Amino acid sequence: IVIENDLTEFLGPRLLLAGTAPRIVERLEEMASWGATNLILTILFGDPDDYAKRLAREVLAPLKR
Repeated sequence: IVIENDLTEFLGPRLLLAGTAPRIVERLEEMASWGATNLILTILFGDPDDYAKRLAREVLAPLKR
């Protein structure tokens, strides 16, 4: 539905977080500037515990500074 309705460029920047940890921090700060206050993650690959630990260490900790 997204591709058929040419919504990729509209929805991607609003909903997608991908890239290096610094890039994700940057995107979260950008989303916060729009008024976003919550984050929901879906872990679809790898070890969920390891992913959550890396997220806390590499993304969330820098956001608190």
